[in-house]
Amino acid sequence: MSRVRGVLFLDTTGKNIILGAQMGKESFYYVGTETEKKHASTLLQKIDSFLISSNIRIDNISQIGVVIGPGSFTGIRIGISTANALSKSLNAAILSINSLELATFGHNKNVISIIDCLNGNYYSLIKTSENDCRYRILSENELKHYEGYDILPAKEVSPENKLRAFVEKADKGFFSKRALPFYLRESSADREERDKDHYLILNPSTQDIDRISDIEKASFRDPWSEKMLSDEIELNNPTNVIIKDIRDDTIIGYSFSRSTYDVLELLRIAVKSAYKGAGFASLMINRIVAESRNLNIKSIILEVSCINESAIRLYQKNGFIVEGRRKNYYRKDEDALLMRKLI
Repeated sequence: MSRVRGVLFLDTTGKNIILGAQMGKESFYYVGTETEKKHASTLLQKIDSFLISSNIRIDNISQIGVVIGPGSFTGIRIGISTANALSKSLNAAILSINSLELATFGHNKNVISIIDCLNGNYYSLIKTSENDCRYRILSENELKHYEGYDILPAKEVSPENKLRAFVEKADKGFFSKRALPFYLRESSADREERDKDHYLILNPSTQDIDRISDIEKASFRDPWSEKMLSDEIELNNPTNVIIKDIRDDTIIGYSFSRSTYDVLELLRIAVKSAYKGAGFASLMINRIVAESRNLNIKSIILEVSCINESAIRLYQKNGFIVEGRRKNYYRKDEDALLMRKLI
């Protein structure tokens, strides 16, 4: 007797566990109310309860589907390890789909699926045609350039559509030996191990203005003009730096600063949206500190918006402390924090 074909999928990339199953023509779903911190201790129990309530025998599951990211690093690993273990114990085929791919299911062209990754940036899958799909991290300003594209939030994909996508992928035979995580941004552990030999920190030149200007416009509400950037570069200040990927000459980030006596003021620091959160701003700060010591600078100061939490965390991580506050400096109810690092 042939084995009954049953499909089970699990999604632990968000705050809630989501399960779906299809047995014959019947479909079943579960959306949990637990927090992501409990995924590790509750997932197997939830799967067991879900199958029992759906009247599905676990040995009738022949295909395991799992959402492999982007999302919570911990949640992704819990879902993938569980799916791989079930696949092995049940001798079931495994199907992997990422959240961005799920959001574009049923759409053939001119769509962008997105996941908010904070600070005005989005994990994105740009689908121009059935055979032209590109993954990017896009800023809000960069998203506006895609006129005529439908924007599809990946978090709004229903469990029903997720199950349909897994079933269709199974019908096409897109199985893998084991599920692997899908990241558009490295985990902190991966970043620590990343080889940075192909990144170079150097002083900017006028040939870099166009690419610096693109990052500037995407990073600030009041971007400097190309003339202002050119004026800074022409000062040949050794504490003005860019970081570049020497493999393809991509400018990843830049920083501009000026010194007065023994104090250096950090005026600008920005990283290209696709590279944010990967440690490049800290690399530039380390270089600026080293150059400042050569110039007998005693401290570095800066101003940052009180609502820019990611920037504040970056500066605190690199040894800056808050020593003052300017009320309503940027706009009403948006103060500037004055921060300093002794070197």
